This record gives sequence, C-alpha cells and structure tokens, in this order.
Amino acid sequence: MPQKIHSFSARLSLHIILVATIAIVCLMNPLGHWLRMNMADEVRENIKSTLSSSVNQIEAIIASVESSTTSTAWLVPSHLDDEAYLYNLTRSLVQSNPFIVGSTVAFRPDYFPQRGHWFAPYSAYNATRDSILMFQLGRETNDYFTQDWYTRPVEERTSSWCSPYYDQGGGRMNMVTYSVPIPGDDGSIIAVVTADVALDDMTYMIKSVRPYADSWMLVMASNGDIIASPRAEYVMTRNVFELMHHISDVSDPNVDQKMMNRESGIFDFQTETDKCIAAYAPVSNGWEAALVCNYKAIFHDLDIMSGVYILLLVLALLIIYLFSWRAIRKLSKPITDMSRVATEMVENDFRTTTHTLESPNTRDELQQLYESFSTMQRSLADYLVTKEQQDRYQSELNIASSIQLHMLPTDFPAGVHAMLRPAKEVGGDLYTFRLLHGNRLFFVIGDVSGKGVPAALFMVATASAFGMMHGVGTNMADVMNRVNTAIAEGNHDDMFVTCFVGMLDLTTGHLDFCNAGHNPLVLIEPDGQARFLRQDANLALGLLTGFPYKGQQLDLQPGSRLLLYTDGVTEAENPDHQQYGEQRLLAFAAAHHTDDVQTLCQQLLQDIDTFNAGAPQFDDITILTIDYHGKTI
Repeated sequence: MPQKIHSFSARLSLHIILVATIAIVCLMNPLGHWLRMNMADEVRENIKSTLSSSVNQIEAIIASVESSTTSTAWLVPSHLDDEAYLYNLTRSLVQSNPFIVGSTVAFRPDYFPQRGHWFAPYSAYNATRDSILMFQLGRETNDYFTQDWYTRPVEERTSSWCSPYYDQGGGRMNMVTYSVPIPGDDGSIIAVVTADVALDDMTYMIKSVRPYADSWMLVMASNGDIIASPRAEYVMTRNVFELMHHISDVSDPNVDQKMMNRESGIFDFQTETDKCIAAYAPVSNGWEAALVCNYKAIFHDLDIMSGVYILLLVLALLIIYLFSWRAIRKLSKPITDMSRVATEMVENDFRTTTHTLESPNTRDELQQLYESFSTMQRSLADYLVTKEQQDRYQSELNIASSIQLHMLPTDFPAGVHAMLRPAKEVGGDLYTFRLLHGNRLFFVIGDVSGKGVPAALFMVATASAFGMMHGVGTNMADVMNRVNTAIAEGNHDDMFVTCFVGMLDLTTGHLDFCNAGHNPLVLIEPDGQARFLRQDANLALGLLTGFPYKGQQLDLQPGSRLLLYTDGVTEAENPDHQQYGEQRLLAFAAAHHTDDVQTLCQQLLQDIDTFNAGAPQFDDITILTIDYHGKTI
C-alpha cells in the first residue's frame, strides 16, 4: 500500500511562513531604522535643550555671585580703616547669596603695617553650615599672595574666576573663587574682594539634570579640568581633554578644538562598552558644560517595545502556520488521493482500485484535474472489462490521448509556442506554462520514463504537482524539491521524470531555473549564435525523496530565445540507426533563428521527419520555444 504523504503541507506551510517572515522583516527593518533615526533627531534636540537650560541656570548663579561681589567691592574703599566693618561686610556677602560659602577682603602685602604682613578678613560657613565663622585668612601657612584667586585679578586688573582648587587655609573644601580687584588712589590694586563657590554645591545642582536614566552632566574649567560632576571621582582629578583620548568612533574629530574655542555642539562616541551622545556649550565666565547620555538608556523603551512586537509576530506566524497547514492539507488531499489511486491502478494493471475519488468541488484546476483523471480512470476501467478488448483498448487509448493533449495548454501568448507528438496514443512527455502576475512566465518541460499509459498517468501526476506550484515563489529549486516530494513518496514502480522548470521575468530578462536530469537547454543569442546552456547536475524527479535540487540563474539579453526539447528530438533515428543529434539541433537553431516561435517548432518537426526518412518514431517528441523581447509578452 502506498505510503501516505505527511510532509508536503507542512513544508509548504513553512515556506509560506518563511516568505511572510521575509516580507515582514523587509518592511519592519526600514521602519525600525526610520523610527530610530527620528527618535535620534528628537533626542539630539532634547539633549541640546536640556543642556541649554542647565547652562542658563549656571549662568544665573554666576551672575548673582558676580553682582553680589561687585556690589560689596564698591563699599570697601570707604571703610578701609574699619576692621569690624570689613568682617561684617564679608559676613553679609556670605549671608546674602546661598551659593557663596566664603568671602574675604584680601589686602596687598603690608598694606596695614600695624596689622601684619597679611591682612584678609574672612567669613565662611562651618562644616555643617549652621553658623558663619570669621577669622584672619592670611598667615605663613596660608600665603594667599601666591594663590590664583589673588594673583590673577591683581595682574590682569579685572574681575575674574580662578581655577578650581582645594582651600586648605579657609573653607577646607573644593571650590572656585570670583575675585574683584580694588584700586587705590594711585591706581594700584590694594585689595581683592572674593566670593567662594563650593564645587559640591555645583555638583548637587547638576546632579538632577538627567533627561534619560543613564545620563550625567559635568562642568569644566577653561583648561578642561572637571569642576562639577555626579561622578565624584572625576571632580578635580580628571581633565576632559585627557578623557577624550579614551573614547573612540568620535563623530566630530574636531570636538576638542571646538570646546577650546568656546563653541557649542553635539557628537557621538564609543566607550569600551557603550555608545553615547554628548552635547557641549560654553558658560559666560569661561567654563564649559557638557551633557552625556547613553544610547542604551535612550532606546531602552523602544527596545522593550520591539521585543514585545517580535513576540506578538512569532505568535501570529504560528497561528498562520497552523491555519495554512490545515488549509493546504485540505487543498492537496485530492492530489494525494489521485496519486494513491494512480499508483494502485498501476500495481493492479489498471483493473481494479479499492479507493473512489471524491470530487473536490473547487471549480478550479483541481476540479479540472479530477474530471480529467476520473475520465481517464473510467475509460481505462471500461476498456479492461469489455469483451471486445482490442477494439475497446484502442478506443480508450484514443480517449486518454485526447484528454492528455487537452490537459496541455494551447493558448499560447506571443513569443511562446510548444508542440508535443507522442510516439504512441498516450505518452510521457509534458509541458506547461503560465503567465503570472508581475509579468513573469512559469514554464515546465518533462519526459517520463517508459511509454504508454503508465508514463501518461505519471505525467498527469507530475503536471498536476507543477500546476499547484506556479504561485508559491520564484525559487525554482524549491519548486523542484516540492514536486519531487509529492511524486516520489508512494512511487513503488520506480518511475521517474526528467524535467526542466523555469521562471522568466519578461521585463528584466532574469531567468531562474532548475534542471532535473533533462536535456540541456539551447540558448539562441540575439546575433543568432546557438549554444547549449551549461547546467548543474540534478537527479530526475521521483527517484529519491529529499534529494537537494540546485537551481541556477541567468540574465537574458533582449532578442534571446530559449529552445527546450525532450530526448525524442536528439535521439530520433533514420533507417541507418543514425541519431539526429545535438550538433544537428544547434545548427538548425542557428539557421532558423529569424523564424517566429511557431514556425521554428513546425520546421524542426519537419526537419526531424526528413532526417528519419520514414523510420518509425520510437519516443515522444516535445518542443517548447520562448522568446525574450525585453517587454511584456
């Protein structure tokens, strides 16, 4: 009993899922890229906007410190002799501005000889900031005359911010100081009024600037030293220009120069583990601010959403697979039944069968195949039970021949023609073609082993299998694999069919084809030269289930012609047992390259008949000719 085919519907369903997956990936990949690009643009604007807002806050603090210190400096010249007043003046400055943690009026050396070499009334918060301490800042262990916050305004004779430093003699913390010089009557600088800003306060303020989960802001002095950052290990220990040497794939190679030139901008870079984006902008007092964000955190929600979509897609594809499997199994059941009945008929010498075919009632090719197959089955059965066996046998064979020939397409589009002449009433040769959506031509030619009715039935099963395959895709190797599976399982008579299947894009000339042990295709070039097309070796259909068929591709030039044939052409013999041969076929194809396809087929049959010189035809002859003009057929 023939083995029941289980894998065809599953394999076809998997191919449908594969095609659907590829289509979805081709659609979703550019869509995902577009979403990321749009989101990246929004991210860049958001980062620049956030940084700009933070810079404005920093500049507001700087402005308030500068304004308070300048106002205090105006009061010093009129109270130079009042030490208590100067202490209270610095205390008032600290109290008046929440960002100022210390202040002093530091006089030049020996300005008040009676008060010593150093004189700098200083007020500053204590460690817990619950009270203000006042004391003399200058002494031998704290010579402020050499410190940047004093020397710079004296030398430059203008207000300035010093470089960040740790104040060992005063506030005992990391700070930056704004200094305002006070000129004397002779124009020389007699004192400097200062306001100390704690770097911890600056860090605390920018710590909350986090537009995304993994992002941080930092503030740099004019020399690149980091003076404020949520990453405490960077403050006063790292320089941003040194850090630039530890990153890679910087999108703007001139970013360090732009930062030194006090420009603003944004760039991407790669750390050892992550890809990041950073925006930078200048601060009015010479500092530079930067905001760094990790792309992983930026796209975190999008990645989660993509994962959910992928999961839903997998579930949807699984559902589609199950529905496709059930539908294809139901649709392919008539072919399976016909194959089983055909095999059983062969085993029983076409006398009896235990299975009765049921009409699929599909009103399509399956219905036509069922009716043709049923007609052939009934005709053969009637032939075998009739008393007038020989006459009925010939009659039924004529019917079968008519049915078989009527199953072949005869409505030829322009540029396509075929002819089939069986050696007996029914034969094993086949051809078919179909013009598909997208201006593509699907075509098949084949030669079943053996002669007569068994070959004709096997030809019907093969043609039916190919008829189901013309719309499943453009990979002809896959088509050949599926047809081989459909006819090989249950083929207990070791019949086989050599076959050539192709898909020609009539717009581009692209030809995808697969040859299963068939005669080589003749390619007639636009200039009339004819040659056999080199093809990969494949096993004939029906011999081995699971054989991996290999396909090939070719791009035709406009004006090219394909000539396909069965071995009944080249193996036709004359009375001297000489064969027509491949070289004679090539010479004929080149000589008649200007004929239209129908004339070419007719002339080739006539040339074979002339060569045979009346010798009987021992094999079926089939010819299929296709022209490629570079436009729609």
